[in-house]
Amino acid sequence: MNRADPYPRPFFRLPAVAFPHRWREIVDAVAEAVKGDPGARQTAGLLFADAKGALRFVLECMRVRCPQRDEVIIPAYTCYSVPAAVIAAQLRVVLCDVSPETLDFRYAQLAGLAGPRTLAIVAGHLFRSPVDYPALRATAASAGAFLIDDAAQGGDVGTLRECGADARIRSFGRGKPVSAGGGGLLSIADGPLREDTARACARLPDAPLLQSVTEAVSVIAAAVMTHPRLYWLPARLPFLHLGETRYPDAVTTAPGSRFVRALLPRAESAGRVLDSVRREHCRHYRLALSCARGLQPAQHRNPDYAPHRFPIYVRPQVQASCLRSLGRLGVSRMYPGSLNQLRCLEARAVRFKEPMPGAEWLAAHLLTLPTHHRVTADSREIIIRTLRRASP
Repeated sequence: MNRADPYPRPFFRLPAVAFPHRWREIVDAVAEAVKGDPGARQTAGLLFADAKGALRFVLECMRVRCPQRDEVIIPAYTCYSVPAAVIAAQLRVVLCDVSPETLDFRYAQLAGLAGPRTLAIVAGHLFRSPVDYPALRATAASAGAFLIDDAAQGGDVGTLRECGADARIRSFGRGKPVSAGGGGLLSIADGPLREDTARACARLPDAPLLQSVTEAVSVIAAAVMTHPRLYWLPARLPFLHLGETRYPDAVTTAPGSRFVRALLPRAESAGRVLDSVRREHCRHYRLALSCARGLQPAQHRNPDYAPHRFPIYVRPQVQASCLRSLGRLGVSRMYPGSLNQLRCLEARAVRFKEPMPGAEWLAAHLLTLPTHHRVTADSREIIIRTLRRASP
């Protein structure tokens, strides 16, 4: 077998992200869910069925407190679920451009967008990138707006008090840095908003046991089918939409299941173990690709940077060829377009200044490399060698 391509193409395919749970953890979480207390919703926060439902919920609570405000500022390059949640809460989306250098807001533009109608600013941590909390706090305070920390992809975040955020959203869906197969955790800073959200959450119905069963089956299927010797099969089934970013037409607010709640502590532990593997892969990618012409690894101040996908920037024509040759080794794009390019948002309540050069540049140039525990040294070297060969 060719050393440069040691894997049989038809029956080997690395997923972009992988699910790290062991069978024992899943079985223990199922047992705990069956005998657990269905009313125990609040641990470190309020658990919802997904992060977009949690975002909609907290925005609706904020709107009750500030009914005269109806705009939410979000990054122009972020998950499509974020604008969907804002619109589901019957609020207007305001897009702010992002910087490819920092993956954070362009703060000069952000200051001009925030005003008396701004209900909240949603700050993202794309690929665990940091955000400028002092600038965010100052902008939100000057507009009298809430600050929501979108930590769905993790990030170098402290406590809500340290960051000065009013709320934080974490996601535990498939492919997130910490994954429990689903669920979104909402944390609220001390104050009246926390009391409002606790009362509103208490009025939600309990998640049915069937939801726990369904999610447990889904987690077991993910644990099995993300193995490289099996993933080729679900990857070829179009109705699963694996690797696609789709705009969600419906965003519902529902409590998280007992199964996800039971699996979360185990997911946090597995995520910490997996971070050491991610860190090692990222170190190799950065060292091998930083001096290659036409390739630019995203810069990060933290030497222990361990994102669930390693971001690099390539020319659009190189991006297309790399996806064709390396898609089976987990190399993928992130979001296929910036939000101002998303046609389904054109007829909705969206406001932005044209163009969004930073977000559009990211959509055209960004590639992500796999960093999970299924990535071997051989597959990592094939990715590096192919990228260097494809660059001019």
